[in-house]
Amino acid sequence: MKAYLYIRFSTKQQEQGDSVRRQEAAAKTWCKAHDVELSDLTFEDLGVSAFKEGGKRPALADLIDAIEIGKISRDSYILVENDDRLSRQGWYATQQMIRHMVIDLGIKLVVLSSNTVYDNSNIEDIANNILLMFNADRAYKESLRKSEMIRASRQKRRDDEKLTGKLPFWLDRVKGIIVLNDRADIVRTIVDLKKSGKSNQATARFLNDNKITSATGGLWNASAIRMVCSNHAIYGAKAYYITDSKRKMTLDKVVEDKLPLVVSKADFDAVQISQKSRGRRSTSTPFSLLLKCGACGGGMVQRTSMYKDKKMIYRRCIGSLEGRCNQNHLIRDPDSVISHALRDMKYIDSVQQHVSKVSEVQKQINTIKETEQLLLESGNVSALGNLYTRLSDLESQLVQARATDEANEQKPIDFDYKNVFDLHDASAQNAMLKRVLERIEIHYVGVIDKKTSSRWRVKVVQRNKHVQGFIINQFHGFGNWNITWKTDSEKLKNEIAGLLDGVEDYEFDD
Repeated sequence: MKAYLYIRFSTKQQEQGDSVRRQEAAAKTWCKAHDVELSDLTFEDLGVSAFKEGGKRPALADLIDAIEIGKISRDSYILVENDDRLSRQGWYATQQMIRHMVIDLGIKLVVLSSNTVYDNSNIEDIANNILLMFNADRAYKESLRKSEMIRASRQKRRDDEKLTGKLPFWLDRVKGIIVLNDRADIVRTIVDLKKSGKSNQATARFLNDNKITSATGGLWNASAIRMVCSNHAIYGAKAYYITDSKRKMTLDKVVEDKLPLVVSKADFDAVQISQKSRGRRSTSTPFSLLLKCGACGGGMVQRTSMYKDKKMIYRRCIGSLEGRCNQNHLIRDPDSVISHALRDMKYIDSVQQHVSKVSEVQKQINTIKETEQLLLESGNVSALGNLYTRLSDLESQLVQARATDEANEQKPIDFDYKNVFDLHDASAQNAMLKRVLERIEIHYVGVIDKKTSSRWRVKVVQRNKHVQGFIINQFHGFGNWNITWKTDSEKLKNEIAGLLDGVEDYEFDD
């Protein structure tokens, strides 16, 4: 039996402190005391507030997905430091989440701080549920109180127009006075380049080619250029924003003449017009955000041109456009080629497995009967009517659940696989591929025979850690390509397992 640790803390300050070490130590202690193996696979939402983020916890969602698709087996232990690590959205949301994990997914949830194990034997227990509801309600109200205090504090700072927080890289505080530093010249250069018509990527490339480091001491990229040009502080203004519970920032007001200016307001406005005129709506493809440069790991962005009166698509490493990567070759229409190579890619649409409801219904009946006894002892007989109605309904459900168990007793688990590229549009394909794939690396190998030809190695890394690989040979023009040298670690594993079928005293290591 294995245990899996879910770690969450809500602030970056906690990351600097002892939060992760404390949660890991508690997990190891519990596993040692209960003779349970602690898995190396850990799910972490670091610096994610379960209150401010609207309850969105990416790693927790991944954990639940892992259980649902069978990557984590049922009856495993899921360890959390406190029950409020799961949700701060109130007692009902927390209780429903725990019931889903325990009853529907069949795992055991361990709350390390209280040494409580929630499983099918106690999920309906009145005492445990009351404690869970109390802790979740307290956590929600405390988070709400802190959120309101922070919101009020920020509103006061906006009303008072205070200059707080981190300053842009071209400003320093010297004896309490905000002044320009020697990096203000970089801002002037960026604005001049943008005014001359250069794109964000071309501006980044100019700075990188001239060895002008970014604010972090590294290389520039288009995103950093865009952030500088859109910052009101470059013309001496202070922008005040309102952040809602979903972390969405809305501009509240802009107050001019609050900071030393680097460029004029007219220059700032001119750059904004340039930014908008260059804006392009991105086209969603099955591989959006999945294609990565094999040399630097940067994104492979789309570029288009006309070929024989037809619009043709290339992809190129964004780092090479900004002078951060040496892989500057363009691959022709890779989405079509890779779609062909992965045309048999499957995903699990559903796992049809019968889960008995007998135990769950029986525990609810036992809870009702315990509640009945408490009501009788307290003399509160007026509440018994609804209780007996519920009890009658549950007893009918118990009969049905036992009949369903009998009908499904010999039924095997049914995994329903579907083809990704049978989905209706590119956006749907992209969403599913992101669940199946971690990344697709594009490596330039070299020229085949002429300058107009090229050879590429593609590495497809799946989320289950299997890897597919193939070589693409491209020749002059579009549509002139072939795929050679295919590899597939999952297929190879299955073939080896088939060859070893029936061989005694051999263990195949996953």
